[in-house]
Amino acid sequence: MKCELTTNSVVTTERICRPITITKLENFCENLHNTDWSFTYSSKSAQTAFSSFFSSFLDLYYHCFPIVTLKLHTQKSQSKWYNDELRNMRETLKAVDIMRKSPGAAEGQIGRINKYGKSTENVLC
Repeated sequence: MKCELTTNSVVTTERICRPITITKLENFCENLHNTDWSFTYSSKSAQTAFSSFFSSFLDLYYHCFPIVTLKLHTQKSQSKWYNDELRNMRETLKAVDIMRKSPGAAEGQIGRINKYGKSTENVLC
């Protein structure tokens, strides 16, 4: 769930999540290890055993990784000159750069790039 509140060019976004940290993960593993799972062996059917196991597992999961609400504060952009056209150009250049640097890039696909960053061929697929 996202909620945006705007005050004085600062945008506050709330994000609901379950942060999983190393400490919480270690605590979860320890709780799993220390739980008595013998009730799963004494169940009359596999369905009952699985339901009981899964219920206990989820209880431990919810206990070790509680839901938290994070508030993210960001400055609202004041730059009117940085528009969607420039944003798309930037993303295209980043994609071409990634293709150029990838080990499987064939010369015929993106052309040769000289040391000044200019293409020696006008080929961009």
